[in-house]
Amino acid sequence: MMAPADDSAGPIHNPGADCWWIAAASVLVVAVTTLPYLLAYHVPPDHVFTGILVNPADGNSYLAKMREGWLGSWLFTLPYTAAPGPGVFIFTYYLLLGHLARWTGASLDLVYQLARAVGGLAMLLSAYAFIERVCDSRAWRVCAWLFFAIGSGLGWLAVAFGGFTSDLWVAEAIPFLAVFVNAHFALATALLLWIFIWTVPGISTGAVSATRLVLIALATTALGQVQPLALLSIGLTLAGILAWLLLQKRLTWPILLPALVCGLFAAPWVLYDAAVSYLHPILAQWSAQNFTPSPPLADLALSGGVLLLLALPGAAIAARRRSDRDMALLIWLGLGGLALYAPFALQRRLSLGLWMPLALLATVGLQFAIWPRLSRAWRPLVLALIAVLVLPSNLLVYAATLGAVQRRDPALFLTQAEWSAVAWLAVHADPGAIVAASPDMSLIIPARTSARVVYGHPFETVAAAAHRQAVEDFYSGRMPAAEFVHEYNVSFVVWGGRERALSSTLPATGWRQAFAQGEVVIYAP
Repeated sequence: MMAPADDSAGPIHNPGADCWWIAAASVLVVAVTTLPYLLAYHVPPDHVFTGILVNPADGNSYLAKMREGWLGSWLFTLPYTAAPGPGVFIFTYYLLLGHLARWTGASLDLVYQLARAVGGLAMLLSAYAFIERVCDSRAWRVCAWLFFAIGSGLGWLAVAFGGFTSDLWVAEAIPFLAVFVNAHFALATALLLWIFIWTVPGISTGAVSATRLVLIALATTALGQVQPLALLSIGLTLAGILAWLLLQKRLTWPILLPALVCGLFAAPWVLYDAAVSYLHPILAQWSAQNFTPSPPLADLALSGGVLLLLALPGAAIAARRRSDRDMALLIWLGLGGLALYAPFALQRRLSLGLWMPLALLATVGLQFAIWPRLSRAWRPLVLALIAVLVLPSNLLVYAATLGAVQRRDPALFLTQAEWSAVAWLAVHADPGAIVAASPDMSLIIPARTSARVVYGHPFETVAAAAHRQAVEDFYSGRMPAAEFVHEYNVSFVVWGGRERALSSTLPATGWRQAFAQGEVVIYAP
Protein backbone atom coordinates (compact mmCIF):
# COMPACT_ATOMS: atom_id res chain seq x y z
CA MET A 1 0.00 0.00 0.00
CA MET A 2 1.29 3.44 -0.90
CA ALA A 3 2.22 5.62 2.05
CA PRO A 4 -0.11 8.64 2.10
CA ALA A 5 1.38 12.08 2.06
CA ASP A 6 0.87 14.57 4.85
CA ASP A 7 -2.46 16.36 5.00
CA SER A 8 -0.71 19.58 4.13
CA ALA A 9 -0.22 18.32 0.59
CA GLY A 10 -3.50 20.07 -0.24
CA PRO A 11 -5.93 19.40 -3.04
CA ILE A 12 -4.88 18.12 -6.42
CA HIS A 13 -5.92 20.56 -9.14
CA ASN A 14 -5.47 18.10 -11.99
CA PRO A 15 -7.97 15.29 -11.25
CA GLY A 16 -6.88 13.30 -14.29
CA ALA A 17 -3.20 13.22 -13.36
CA ASP A 18 -3.44 9.66 -12.08
CA CYS A 19 -5.53 8.28 -14.95
CA TRP A 20 -2.74 6.19 -16.48
CA TRP A 21 -1.64 4.79 -13.14
CA ILE A 22 -5.15 3.86 -12.08
CA ALA A 23 -5.93 2.41 -15.51
CA ALA A 24 -2.87 0.17 -15.27
CA ALA A 25 -3.79 -0.90 -11.73
CA SER A 26 -7.37 -1.64 -12.83
CA VAL A 27 -6.15 -3.75 -15.74
CA LEU A 28 -3.88 -5.62 -13.33
CA VAL A 29 -6.76 -6.43 -10.97
CA VAL A 30 -8.90 -7.68 -13.85
CA ALA A 31 -5.98 -9.70 -15.23
CA VAL A 32 -5.42 -11.32 -11.84
CA THR A 33 -9.08 -12.32 -11.62
CA THR A 34 -8.95 -13.67 -15.18
CA LEU A 35 -5.93 -15.94 -14.70
CA PRO A 36 -7.85 -18.76 -12.92
CA TYR A 37 -10.39 -18.77 -15.77
CA LEU A 38 -7.61 -19.13 -18.33
CA LEU A 39 -6.13 -22.00 -16.35
CA ALA A 40 -9.53 -23.66 -16.06
CA TYR A 41 -10.24 -23.41 -19.78
CA HIS A 42 -6.88 -25.05 -20.54
CA VAL A 43 -7.03 -28.14 -18.35
CA PRO A 44 -6.21 -31.50 -19.98
CA PRO A 45 -8.98 -32.76 -22.30
CA ASP A 46 -10.25 -35.44 -19.92
CA HIS A 47 -12.17 -32.61 -18.18
CA VAL A 48 -14.05 -29.59 -19.51
CA PHE A 49 -14.55 -26.32 -17.64
CA THR A 50 -18.18 -25.23 -17.24
CA GLY A 51 -17.26 -21.52 -17.39
CA ILE A 52 -18.06 -20.68 -13.76
CA LEU A 53 -15.51 -20.63 -10.94
CA VAL A 54 -17.48 -19.26 -7.97
CA ASN A 55 -21.13 -19.91 -7.05
CA PRO A 56 -21.91 -22.31 -9.91
CA ALA A 57 -25.66 -22.30 -9.17
CA ASP A 58 -26.02 -18.61 -10.00
CA GLY A 59 -23.26 -18.59 -12.62
CA ASN A 60 -24.81 -21.33 -14.72
CA SER A 61 -28.18 -19.62 -14.47
CA TYR A 62 -26.58 -16.53 -16.08
CA LEU A 63 -25.29 -18.66 -18.94
CA ALA A 64 -28.76 -20.17 -19.28
CA LYS A 65 -30.24 -16.67 -19.56
CA MET A 66 -27.64 -15.79 -22.18
CA ARG A 67 -28.60 -18.89 -24.11
CA GLU A 68 -32.20 -17.69 -24.28
CA GLY A 69 -30.90 -14.49 -25.89
CA TRP A 70 -28.63 -16.51 -28.17
CA LEU A 71 -31.72 -18.41 -29.35
CA GLY A 72 -33.23 -15.06 -30.36
CA SER A 73 -35.54 -14.23 -27.46
CA TRP A 74 -35.88 -10.87 -25.71
CA LEU A 75 -38.30 -12.38 -23.20
CA PHE A 76 -37.09 -14.37 -20.21
CA THR A 77 -38.52 -17.68 -19.05
CA LEU A 78 -37.22 -19.69 -16.13
CA PRO A 79 -34.79 -22.10 -17.84
CA TYR A 80 -34.76 -24.50 -14.87
CA THR A 81 -38.54 -24.89 -14.75
CA ALA A 82 -40.24 -27.47 -16.97
CA ALA A 83 -43.35 -25.32 -17.53
CA PRO A 84 -42.10 -21.72 -17.30
CA GLY A 85 -45.18 -19.87 -18.56
CA PRO A 86 -45.09 -16.78 -20.81
CA GLY A 87 -41.87 -14.84 -21.26
CA VAL A 88 -41.28 -11.42 -19.69
CA PHE A 89 -38.87 -8.55 -20.30
CA ILE A 90 -36.47 -9.01 -17.37
CA PHE A 91 -32.82 -10.09 -17.05
CA THR A 92 -32.32 -8.11 -20.22
CA TYR A 93 -28.59 -7.62 -19.69
CA TYR A 94 -27.90 -11.34 -19.95
CA LEU A 95 -30.37 -11.71 -22.80
CA LEU A 96 -28.44 -8.93 -24.56
CA LEU A 97 -25.14 -10.74 -24.01
CA GLY A 98 -26.69 -13.80 -25.61
CA HIS A 99 -27.78 -11.74 -28.61
CA LEU A 100 -24.26 -10.30 -28.87
CA ALA A 101 -22.88 -13.83 -29.01
CA ARG A 102 -25.32 -14.71 -31.79
CA TRP A 103 -24.63 -11.52 -33.76
CA THR A 104 -20.85 -11.87 -33.55
CA GLY A 105 -20.57 -15.64 -33.79
CA ALA A 106 -18.60 -15.70 -30.53
CA SER A 107 -19.19 -18.38 -27.92
CA LEU A 108 -21.35 -17.66 -24.89
CA ASP A 109 -18.30 -18.31 -22.71
CA LEU A 110 -16.19 -15.72 -24.53
CA VAL A 111 -18.88 -13.07 -24.38
CA TYR A 112 -19.54 -13.78 -20.71
CA GLN A 113 -15.87 -13.52 -19.77
CA LEU A 114 -15.35 -10.37 -21.83
CA ALA A 115 -18.41 -8.82 -20.18
CA ARG A 116 -17.02 -9.74 -16.76
CA ALA A 117 -13.67 -8.11 -17.59
CA VAL A 118 -15.22 -4.98 -19.12
CA GLY A 119 -17.59 -4.61 -16.17
CA GLY A 120 -14.67 -4.97 -13.77
CA LEU A 121 -12.65 -2.29 -15.56
CA ALA A 122 -15.67 0.01 -15.64
CA MET A 123 -16.18 -0.37 -11.89
CA LEU A 124 -12.54 0.17 -10.93
CA LEU A 125 -12.14 3.23 -13.14
CA SER A 126 -15.49 4.64 -12.04
CA ALA A 127 -14.49 4.11 -8.42
CA TYR A 128 -11.46 6.35 -8.85
CA ALA A 129 -13.57 8.96 -10.66
CA PHE A 130 -15.89 8.96 -7.66
CA ILE A 131 -13.05 9.06 -5.14
CA GLU A 132 -11.49 12.04 -6.96
CA ARG A 133 -14.59 14.03 -6.12
CA VAL A 134 -14.35 13.22 -2.41
CA CYS A 135 -10.64 13.08 -1.53
CA ASP A 136 -8.52 16.22 -1.98
CA SER A 137 -5.13 14.55 -1.61
CA ARG A 138 -3.76 12.35 -4.37
CA ALA A 139 -2.11 9.90 -1.97
CA TRP A 140 -5.29 9.50 0.07
CA ARG A 141 -7.23 8.96 -3.14
CA VAL A 142 -4.93 6.06 -3.93
CA CYS A 143 -5.40 4.74 -0.40
CA ALA A 144 -9.20 4.89 -0.72
CA TRP A 145 -9.08 3.21 -4.13
CA LEU A 146 -6.93 0.37 -2.79
CA PHE A 147 -9.31 -0.09 0.13
CA PHE A 148 -12.16 -0.30 -2.37
CA ALA A 149 -10.53 -2.38 -5.11
CA ILE A 150 -8.69 -5.07 -3.17
CA GLY A 151 -9.78 -4.71 0.45
CA SER A 152 -12.01 -7.13 2.31
CA GLY A 153 -12.96 -8.13 5.83
CA LEU A 154 -11.66 -10.44 8.52
CA GLY A 155 -13.46 -13.56 7.38
CA TRP A 156 -10.12 -15.27 7.00
CA LEU A 157 -9.83 -15.24 10.77
CA ALA A 158 -13.24 -16.88 11.12
CA VAL A 159 -12.17 -19.70 8.80
CA ALA A 160 -9.59 -20.82 11.37
CA PHE A 161 -12.49 -21.43 13.78
CA GLY A 162 -14.79 -23.10 11.25
CA GLY A 163 -16.64 -19.93 10.28
CA PHE A 164 -17.52 -18.75 6.78
CA THR A 165 -18.43 -15.07 6.75
CA SER A 166 -20.00 -13.09 3.96
CA ASP A 167 -16.80 -11.32 2.86
CA LEU A 168 -15.72 -14.71 1.51
CA TRP A 169 -18.71 -15.19 -0.79
CA VAL A 170 -21.12 -12.22 -1.06
CA ALA A 171 -19.85 -10.85 -4.35
CA GLU A 172 -22.20 -7.87 -4.51
CA ALA A 173 -20.69 -6.53 -1.28
CA ILE A 174 -16.94 -6.97 -1.98
CA PRO A 175 -15.68 -5.23 -5.14
CA PHE A 176 -12.83 -7.67 -5.78
CA LEU A 177 -15.29 -10.55 -5.68
CA ALA A 178 -17.66 -8.62 -7.94
CA VAL A 179 -14.94 -8.52 -10.60
CA PHE A 180 -14.03 -12.14 -10.01
CA VAL A 181 -17.41 -13.82 -9.85
CA ASN A 182 -19.83 -12.66 -12.55
CA ALA A 183 -20.57 -10.26 -15.37
CA HIS A 184 -23.08 -7.87 -13.80
CA PHE A 185 -22.27 -6.90 -10.20
CA ALA A 186 -19.23 -4.81 -11.17
CA LEU A 187 -21.01 -3.11 -14.08
CA ALA A 188 -23.98 -2.33 -11.85
CA THR A 189 -21.63 -0.77 -9.28
CA ALA A 190 -20.05 1.38 -11.99
CA LEU A 191 -23.45 2.65 -13.12
CA LEU A 192 -24.48 3.33 -9.52
CA LEU A 193 -21.33 5.37 -8.90
CA TRP A 194 -21.85 7.51 -11.99
CA ILE A 195 -25.47 8.17 -11.07
CA PHE A 196 -24.25 9.43 -7.71
CA ILE A 197 -21.49 11.48 -9.37
CA TRP A 198 -24.15 13.24 -11.45
CA THR A 199 -26.83 13.62 -8.76
CA VAL A 200 -25.35 13.96 -5.25
CA PRO A 201 -24.69 17.51 -3.99
CA GLY A 202 -21.08 18.04 -3.02
CA ILE A 203 -19.97 15.27 -5.36
CA SER A 204 -21.55 16.47 -8.58
CA THR A 205 -19.94 19.68 -9.79
CA GLY A 206 -20.81 22.39 -12.28
CA ALA A 207 -24.16 23.61 -13.51
CA VAL A 208 -26.95 21.17 -14.23
CA SER A 209 -26.97 20.76 -18.00
CA ALA A 210 -29.17 18.91 -20.44
CA THR A 211 -26.25 16.60 -21.13
CA ARG A 212 -25.98 15.61 -17.48
CA LEU A 213 -29.71 14.95 -17.24
CA VAL A 214 -29.57 12.76 -20.34
CA LEU A 215 -26.63 10.84 -18.87
CA ILE A 216 -28.54 10.31 -15.63
CA ALA A 217 -31.53 9.00 -17.59
CA LEU A 218 -29.38 6.65 -19.67
CA ALA A 219 -27.39 5.32 -16.69
CA THR A 220 -30.57 4.78 -14.67
CA THR A 221 -32.22 2.94 -17.53
CA ALA A 222 -29.12 0.80 -18.05
CA LEU A 223 -28.95 -0.03 -14.35
CA GLY A 224 -32.59 -1.09 -14.52
CA GLN A 225 -31.52 -3.79 -16.97
CA VAL A 226 -28.34 -4.85 -15.19
CA GLN A 227 -29.37 -4.84 -11.50
CA PRO A 228 -32.77 -3.24 -10.85
CA LEU A 229 -32.53 -3.65 -7.07
CA ALA A 230 -29.65 -1.16 -7.06
CA LEU A 231 -32.21 1.48 -8.03
CA LEU A 232 -33.81 1.01 -4.61
CA SER A 233 -30.46 1.74 -2.93
CA ILE A 234 -30.01 4.85 -5.04
CA GLY A 235 -33.52 6.05 -4.33
CA LEU A 236 -33.13 5.54 -0.58
CA THR A 237 -29.79 7.37 -0.50
CA LEU A 238 -30.96 10.30 -2.63
CA ALA A 239 -34.14 10.62 -0.56
CA GLY A 240 -32.04 10.79 2.61
CA ILE A 241 -29.70 13.41 1.16
CA LEU A 242 -32.57 15.56 -0.11
CA ALA A 243 -34.32 15.32 3.25
CA TRP A 244 -31.12 16.50 4.96
CA LEU A 245 -30.85 19.48 2.62
CA LEU A 246 -34.52 20.28 3.13
CA LEU A 247 -34.00 20.37 6.89
CA GLN A 248 -31.04 22.67 6.27
CA LYS A 249 -33.26 24.83 4.05
CA ARG A 250 -30.76 24.41 1.21
CA LEU A 251 -32.81 22.30 -1.17
CA THR A 252 -32.92 24.13 -4.48
CA TRP A 253 -34.26 23.27 -7.92
CA PRO A 254 -30.79 22.64 -9.44
CA ILE A 255 -30.13 20.13 -6.64
CA LEU A 256 -33.55 18.51 -6.89
CA LEU A 257 -33.77 18.20 -10.68
CA PRO A 258 -31.07 15.49 -11.21
CA ALA A 259 -32.62 13.35 -8.47
CA LEU A 260 -36.06 13.77 -10.00
CA VAL A 261 -34.78 12.66 -13.39
CA CYS A 262 -33.20 9.61 -11.79
CA GLY A 263 -36.45 8.80 -9.99
CA LEU A 264 -38.52 9.34 -13.13
CA PHE A 265 -36.48 6.82 -15.10
CA ALA A 266 -36.02 4.38 -12.20
CA ALA A 267 -39.62 4.08 -11.06
CA PRO A 268 -40.98 2.27 -14.16
CA TRP A 269 -38.38 -0.49 -13.90
CA VAL A 270 -38.81 -0.95 -10.16
CA LEU A 271 -42.60 -1.07 -10.48
CA TYR A 272 -42.46 -3.33 -13.53
CA ASP A 273 -40.13 -5.82 -11.86
CA ALA A 274 -42.27 -5.82 -8.72
CA ALA A 275 -45.42 -6.40 -10.76
CA VAL A 276 -43.83 -9.24 -12.72
CA SER A 277 -42.55 -10.86 -9.54
CA TYR A 278 -45.98 -10.88 -7.92
CA LEU A 279 -48.42 -11.18 -10.83
CA HIS A 280 -46.76 -13.57 -13.30
CA PRO A 281 -48.20 -17.03 -12.62
CA ILE A 282 -44.81 -18.78 -12.57
CA LEU A 283 -42.40 -16.01 -11.57
CA ALA A 284 -44.56 -15.29 -8.52
CA GLN A 285 -43.79 -18.82 -7.32
CA TRP A 286 -40.10 -18.26 -8.05
CA SER A 287 -40.16 -14.99 -6.07
CA ALA A 288 -41.81 -16.74 -3.13
CA GLN A 289 -38.76 -19.01 -2.70
CA ASN A 290 -36.09 -16.53 -3.78
CA PHE A 291 -34.53 -15.50 -0.47
CA THR A 292 -31.16 -13.73 -0.16
CA PRO A 293 -31.06 -12.66 3.50
CA SER A 294 -28.37 -10.43 4.91
CA PRO A 295 -25.84 -12.02 7.28
CA PRO A 296 -26.16 -11.78 11.06
CA LEU A 297 -24.73 -8.63 12.62
CA ALA A 298 -21.67 -10.46 13.98
CA ASP A 299 -20.94 -11.76 10.48
CA LEU A 300 -21.44 -8.25 9.08
CA ALA A 301 -18.99 -6.79 11.60
CA LEU A 302 -16.32 -9.37 10.75
CA SER A 303 -16.94 -8.86 7.05
CA GLY A 304 -16.47 -5.10 7.46
CA GLY A 305 -13.24 -5.86 9.26
CA VAL A 306 -10.52 -3.26 9.59
CA LEU A 307 -12.29 -0.85 7.22
CA LEU A 308 -15.29 -0.83 9.51
CA LEU A 309 -13.06 -0.12 12.52
CA LEU A 310 -11.36 2.74 10.68
CA ALA A 311 -14.72 4.03 9.45
CA LEU A 312 -15.97 4.56 13.02
CA PRO A 313 -13.67 7.54 13.75
CA GLY A 314 -14.05 8.54 10.11
CA ALA A 315 -17.82 8.74 10.54
CA ALA A 316 -17.43 10.77 13.74
CA ILE A 317 -15.16 13.24 11.93
CA ALA A 318 -17.52 13.44 8.97
CA ALA A 319 -20.48 14.06 11.30
CA ARG A 320 -18.60 16.94 12.95
CA ARG A 321 -17.62 18.52 9.62
CA ARG A 322 -21.06 18.04 8.02
CA SER A 323 -19.94 19.01 4.55
CA ASP A 324 -22.20 17.89 1.73
CA ARG A 325 -19.69 15.19 0.79
CA ASP A 326 -19.42 13.96 4.35
CA MET A 327 -23.18 13.84 4.83
CA ALA A 328 -23.66 12.01 1.53
CA LEU A 329 -21.29 9.27 2.66
CA LEU A 330 -22.88 9.02 6.11
CA ILE A 331 -26.40 8.87 4.72
CA TRP A 332 -25.43 6.37 2.04
CA LEU A 333 -23.73 3.99 4.47
CA GLY A 334 -26.22 4.54 7.31
CA LEU A 335 -29.43 4.09 5.35
CA GLY A 336 -27.87 1.34 3.25
CA GLY A 337 -26.85 -0.55 6.37
CA LEU A 338 -30.36 -0.27 7.79
CA ALA A 339 -31.88 -1.41 4.50
CA LEU A 340 -29.87 -4.63 4.73
CA TYR A 341 -32.21 -5.68 7.54
CA ALA A 342 -35.48 -4.38 6.14
CA PRO A 343 -38.30 -6.97 5.92
CA PHE A 344 -37.47 -7.75 2.30
CA ALA A 345 -36.67 -11.15 0.79
CA LEU A 346 -33.75 -9.86 -1.28
CA GLN A 347 -32.20 -7.66 1.40
CA ARG A 348 -28.61 -8.87 0.83
CA ARG A 349 -28.71 -7.56 -2.76
CA LEU A 350 -28.89 -4.04 -1.31
CA SER A 351 -25.27 -4.37 -0.17
CA LEU A 352 -24.09 -3.57 -3.70
CA GLY A 353 -22.03 -0.37 -3.67
CA LEU A 354 -21.83 0.03 0.12
CA TRP A 355 -18.13 -0.78 0.13
CA MET A 356 -17.48 2.65 -1.40
CA PRO A 357 -18.72 4.82 1.50
CA LEU A 358 -17.13 2.33 3.91
CA ALA A 359 -13.76 2.65 2.13
CA LEU A 360 -13.98 6.44 2.00
CA LEU A 361 -14.96 6.85 5.66
CA ALA A 362 -12.18 4.41 6.59
CA THR A 363 -9.79 6.64 4.67
CA VAL A 364 -11.08 9.68 6.58
CA GLY A 365 -10.53 7.84 9.86
CA LEU A 366 -7.00 6.82 8.90
CA GLN A 367 -6.13 10.26 7.51
CA PHE A 368 -7.44 12.48 10.28
CA ALA A 369 -7.77 10.32 13.42
CA ILE A 370 -4.81 7.94 13.22
CA TRP A 371 -2.20 9.27 10.82
CA PRO A 372 -1.44 12.55 12.68
CA ARG A 373 -0.87 10.57 15.89
CA LEU A 374 1.74 8.31 14.34
CA SER A 375 5.42 9.11 14.19
CA ARG A 376 7.07 8.75 10.80
CA ALA A 377 8.78 5.60 11.99
CA TRP A 378 5.47 3.92 12.83
CA ARG A 379 3.56 4.91 9.71
CA PRO A 380 5.00 2.25 7.37
CA LEU A 381 4.41 -0.44 9.98
CA VAL A 382 0.79 0.60 10.45
CA LEU A 383 0.23 0.58 6.68
CA ALA A 384 1.78 -2.87 6.46
CA LEU A 385 -0.44 -4.11 9.28
CA ILE A 386 -3.57 -2.75 7.56
CA ALA A 387 -2.54 -4.41 4.31
CA VAL A 388 -1.95 -7.70 6.10
CA LEU A 389 -5.44 -7.52 7.61
CA VAL A 390 -7.51 -6.38 4.61
CA LEU A 391 -6.02 -8.63 1.90
CA PRO A 392 -6.21 -12.26 3.18
CA SER A 393 -9.96 -12.83 2.66
CA ASN A 394 -9.71 -12.08 -1.06
CA LEU A 395 -6.47 -14.07 -1.26
CA LEU A 396 -8.14 -16.99 0.48
CA VAL A 397 -11.01 -17.03 -2.03
CA TYR A 398 -8.51 -16.75 -4.85
CA ALA A 399 -6.33 -19.57 -3.54
CA ALA A 400 -9.36 -21.81 -2.94
CA THR A 401 -10.45 -21.23 -6.53
CA LEU A 402 -7.03 -22.13 -7.87
CA GLY A 403 -7.17 -25.27 -5.74
CA ALA A 404 -10.57 -26.15 -7.22
CA VAL A 405 -9.12 -25.78 -10.70
CA GLN A 406 -6.11 -27.89 -9.80
CA ARG A 407 -8.21 -30.79 -8.47
CA ARG A 408 -10.87 -30.48 -11.22
CA ASP A 409 -13.69 -29.83 -8.75
CA PRO A 410 -16.81 -31.63 -10.08
CA ALA A 411 -18.89 -28.53 -9.32
CA LEU A 412 -16.82 -26.62 -11.89
CA PHE A 413 -15.78 -29.33 -14.38
CA LEU A 414 -17.44 -32.08 -16.36
CA THR A 415 -15.73 -35.23 -17.50
CA GLN A 416 -15.26 -35.49 -21.24
CA ALA A 417 -18.05 -38.08 -21.39
CA GLU A 418 -20.42 -35.77 -19.47
CA TRP A 419 -19.53 -32.87 -21.74
CA SER A 420 -20.16 -35.01 -24.83
CA ALA A 421 -23.54 -36.00 -23.43
CA VAL A 422 -24.49 -32.36 -22.89
CA ALA A 423 -23.27 -31.52 -26.40
CA TRP A 424 -25.43 -34.37 -27.77
CA LEU A 425 -28.48 -32.96 -25.98
CA ALA A 426 -27.72 -29.51 -27.41
CA VAL A 427 -28.11 -30.99 -30.90
CA HIS A 428 -30.79 -33.67 -30.44
CA ALA A 429 -33.08 -32.40 -27.67
CA ASP A 430 -35.93 -30.28 -29.01
CA PRO A 431 -36.36 -26.83 -27.44
CA GLY A 432 -38.22 -27.30 -24.17
CA ALA A 433 -37.69 -31.07 -24.04
CA ILE A 434 -37.54 -32.32 -20.44
CA VAL A 435 -34.37 -34.07 -19.30
CA ALA A 436 -34.04 -36.03 -16.07
CA ALA A 437 -30.59 -35.88 -14.54
CA SER A 438 -28.91 -35.52 -11.16
CA PRO A 439 -29.12 -32.03 -9.63
CA ASP A 440 -25.49 -31.33 -10.55
CA MET A 441 -25.96 -32.25 -14.21
CA SER A 442 -29.34 -30.52 -14.30
CA LEU A 443 -27.59 -27.29 -13.37
CA ILE A 444 -25.47 -27.51 -16.52
CA ILE A 445 -28.04 -28.71 -19.07
CA PRO A 446 -30.13 -25.49 -19.45
CA ALA A 447 -26.90 -23.45 -19.63
CA ARG A 448 -25.64 -25.48 -22.59
CA THR A 449 -28.75 -26.81 -24.35
CA SER A 450 -32.31 -25.77 -25.25
CA ALA A 451 -33.71 -28.51 -23.03
CA ARG A 452 -35.30 -28.04 -19.62
CA VAL A 453 -34.96 -30.12 -16.49
CA VAL A 454 -37.20 -31.41 -13.73
CA TYR A 455 -34.97 -29.83 -11.07
CA GLY A 456 -31.78 -27.83 -11.54
CA HIS A 457 -31.73 -24.71 -9.39
CA PRO A 458 -32.75 -23.95 -5.78
CA PHE A 459 -34.54 -20.75 -6.81
CA GLU A 460 -35.22 -20.91 -10.54
CA THR A 461 -36.90 -24.30 -10.40
CA VAL A 462 -40.42 -23.55 -9.24
CA ALA A 463 -41.35 -25.66 -6.19
CA ALA A 464 -37.68 -26.52 -6.03
CA ALA A 465 -37.73 -28.71 -2.92
CA ALA A 466 -40.54 -30.90 -4.22
CA HIS A 467 -38.97 -31.29 -7.66
CA ARG A 468 -35.55 -32.10 -6.23
CA GLN A 469 -37.14 -34.72 -4.03
CA ALA A 470 -38.93 -36.19 -7.04
CA VAL A 471 -35.63 -36.50 -8.95
CA GLU A 472 -33.92 -38.15 -6.00
CA ASP A 473 -36.89 -40.47 -5.46
CA PHE A 474 -36.80 -41.45 -9.13
CA TYR A 475 -33.10 -42.29 -9.20
CA SER A 476 -33.23 -44.09 -5.85
CA GLY A 477 -36.19 -46.20 -6.96
CA ARG A 478 -38.62 -44.76 -4.41
CA MET A 479 -40.76 -43.40 -7.27
CA PRO A 480 -41.70 -45.77 -10.09
CA ALA A 481 -39.85 -44.89 -13.28
CA ALA A 482 -42.94 -45.02 -15.49
CA GLU A 483 -44.82 -42.71 -13.12
CA PHE A 484 -41.96 -40.20 -13.02
CA VAL A 485 -41.52 -40.15 -16.81
CA HIS A 486 -45.24 -39.72 -17.36
CA GLU A 487 -45.78 -37.07 -14.68
CA TYR A 488 -42.94 -34.85 -15.88
CA ASN A 489 -43.17 -35.69 -19.60
CA VAL A 490 -39.51 -36.73 -19.62
CA SER A 491 -37.91 -37.13 -23.05
CA PHE A 492 -34.40 -38.13 -21.94
CA VAL A 493 -32.86 -39.68 -18.85
CA VAL A 494 -29.17 -39.17 -18.08
CA TRP A 495 -27.31 -42.04 -16.39
CA GLY A 496 -23.73 -41.21 -15.47
CA GLY A 497 -21.41 -41.01 -12.52
CA ARG A 498 -23.37 -38.28 -10.75
CA GLU A 499 -26.60 -40.22 -11.17
CA ARG A 500 -24.97 -43.40 -9.89
CA ALA A 501 -24.16 -41.47 -6.71
CA LEU A 502 -27.92 -41.33 -6.15
CA SER A 503 -28.49 -44.99 -6.96
CA SER A 504 -26.34 -47.94 -7.92
CA THR A 505 -28.90 -49.34 -10.36
CA LEU A 506 -30.76 -47.87 -13.33
CA PRO A 507 -34.33 -46.94 -12.30
CA ALA A 508 -35.86 -48.84 -15.25
CA THR A 509 -34.88 -51.32 -17.94
CA GLY A 510 -35.86 -51.67 -21.55
CA TRP A 511 -35.31 -48.03 -22.45
CA ARG A 512 -33.64 -47.17 -25.75
CA GLN A 513 -30.06 -45.93 -25.54
CA ALA A 514 -29.91 -42.64 -27.45
CA PHE A 515 -26.31 -41.81 -26.49
CA ALA A 516 -23.47 -43.67 -24.83
CA GLN A 517 -19.89 -42.64 -24.15
CA GLY A 518 -17.69 -43.75 -21.30
CA GLU A 519 -19.63 -43.79 -18.07
CA VAL A 520 -22.55 -41.73 -19.42
CA VAL A 521 -25.64 -43.08 -21.14
CA ILE A 522 -28.68 -41.08 -22.24
CA TYR A 523 -31.91 -43.04 -22.47
CA ALA A 524 -35.05 -42.16 -24.40
CA PRO A 525 -37.89 -43.70 -22.31
